[in-house]
Amino acid sequence: MKKLILLTTLLAIGLSSCLKDTRYLNFAGAGNIVDMPLSGLASNYFGDDAVTADTAVIKFGVDYATANPNPALTVTLGVDTTLVAKYNAANPGIVYNVMPASAYVFTATSVNIPAGAQFAYSTITINKYLLDPAKSYMLPVAIKSAGSVPISANMSVHYFHVIGNDFAGTYRYNFERFAGPDSTGARNGLSFNGGSATFVPVSPTEVQVYTAYDSPPPALRYDITFVKNADGTYSNFQVSFVASDLAAIANAGVNITQGPQFLSVTPNSATAAGPYTYAQALKLFHFEFTKQTSATGYIVDTYIK
Repeated sequence: MKKLILLTTLLAIGLSSCLKDTRYLNFAGAGNIVDMPLSGLASNYFGDDAVTADTAVIKFGVDYATANPNPALTVTLGVDTTLVAKYNAANPGIVYNVMPASAYVFTATSVNIPAGAQFAYSTITINKYLLDPAKSYMLPVAIKSAGSVPISANMSVHYFHVIGNDFAGTYRYNFERFAGPDSTGARNGLSFNGGSATFVPVSPTEVQVYTAYDSPPPALRYDITFVKNADGTYSNFQVSFVASDLAAIANAGVNITQGPQFLSVTPNSATAAGPYTYAQALKLFHFEFTKQTSATGYIVDTYIK
């Protein structure tokens, strides 16, 4: 069954947050410029442009950044397939294929920003289920023209991409939080069953997913790596927390005293050797960890495909 999600690019309210282009930090002196907020090759923006749903409806903004009242402007958008080869040459870790035209639909390749306005929107639908799941694909959507208005040098392309990873996508999610160092303690009221979580691909053999534990914030991401064998089985699963997340929660006064570990293997371990079939591997995504703040807490996360 196809799944539908809506990914909306959030737009900054103030002009000072619209661009990361250092040439245009002073808008009064720089004049006008057109960009797409939260686009480009910065790691966080590129990561946010990963497509994980079977069908993704992606709404993104076009920004007319100016210090002065502006006239109406028509901005033309388009797919720039030449950027795929350029990206692959500069980043050889994952080789992307050009996404075939049959896998996406543009609602509008021309957007009109009315006089005095700042934003306009376009939408693209990407049908990931039409792609070969073993391959990685890229769809660079670029500002092609904006009349006589300059185009941002580093925030004018959304690099929408699909990483060929067998375990990426949406999962049903159960979260359990207990008082004390194990599941014999009281179950916290923040626990829930039947949520939703997304395994975001980092590479063909690495995914990340959030735990719902975020008290105090920020939340933690599990980082899961594995080996895909020539016979189609999977082995050497390893789970850890993203290092930057651990540092952030440590600053917030949280200490992880155990884990994360696979709760589905015996004895519980941060590794699961295998080999496993795909169906067997899906049952591994059952994790535990223990945290210490003012009191000890035990967390169990279960992700179900």
